[in-house]
Amino acid sequence: MGSGLSTEACYQQVEVSSGEVQEVDQSMILFGILLGCLGSVGINTGNNMQAVGLKMSDATGQTHNLTWMIGTLIFFTATIINFVAFGFAPAAVLAPLESIQFVCNVIFNRVINKARVTPLMYAGSFCVVAGTLVAVVWGPRNVYSFDLGHLKCFWAAPGWLLYLFLVIVVAASAEKINRVYQRAHDAGEPLQNDSWARPCAYATSSALLGTQSVVQAKVISELFELLTAKEQTSILSDWFFWFTLVLFAVTGFVWLYRLNKALKLYSPLFIIPLLQSNYIMCAVVSGGIYFQEFLEMKAHQWVLFILGIALMFYGLYLLFPRKDKGDDFPKEAAVSVAQTAL
Repeated sequence: MGSGLSTEACYQQVEVSSGEVQEVDQSMILFGILLGCLGSVGINTGNNMQAVGLKMSDATGQTHNLTWMIGTLIFFTATIINFVAFGFAPAAVLAPLESIQFVCNVIFNRVINKARVTPLMYAGSFCVVAGTLVAVVWGPRNVYSFDLGHLKCFWAAPGWLLYLFLVIVVAASAEKINRVYQRAHDAGEPLQNDSWARPCAYATSSALLGTQSVVQAKVISELFELLTAKEQTSILSDWFFWFTLVLFAVTGFVWLYRLNKALKLYSPLFIIPLLQSNYIMCAVVSGGIYFQEFLEMKAHQWVLFILGIALMFYGLYLLFPRKDKGDDFPKEAAVSVAQTAL
């Protein structure tokens, strides 16, 4: 076993199926990070091309054109690349890489859509890149190849059970707040602070549930590694394999449904960055807790990792479109960010 993880109660108290936790070569982590970057860039590029293609279709009357089809192909290819990346790098490190999509969005719209990029957007892009780099360098550094028993064991870890309890309570509370505000808004009698309380509550409940798909995506990548590389075909008859697939599908559907619904309820120029910011933060926390990636981080790593995440979020804040400069971030561009992969 790798150092650090051998002392974790999960491995001492729960009987595993066979084998030991094997530490992955550090070069593989770098490979996973590169895949994550490539996937994020590809996803945003594909989505932007889809948005451009849809705009061209509206103008010409065609159902689908070549631009849309190429964008769709790029999107699905990049989604697969992103999925594969989970098998090589920690989830808590891969999640912040999603923020690169905002930078790509600015570049695409500057080069292709000829949108004006303000100094604030340049500063935001710099902060996002710098913060992401700090979080990646000082975040969890070890990746382990887990056995089926270990993956099951993580569900029984006290930290994960406590986190799930908090997720359910906070998500339910946030959704309740959102519905109260939404009913008042629909009745034409908006409550105090409706402009920010309603979308914030919606984004919080959506991200807390939706990011469970990130955890399950990494679990599935581990299961497929056992199935292909180690030829443990018995996994296909194990309830945990199908439980993970169903949970991934359900939480992924919830996230995509909530994303599309958000575009109808709120201004996409505001709600999409808000949703994605919540998604990134919840993905970092959930992945780090489930796979116990935070256990081996030392004090100085924690400080720099948190600073990196904070700098990244500050950059996202700077990229948030201002009401008086909405033309700097076209609606179709905002919609394309909403279509990010799980």
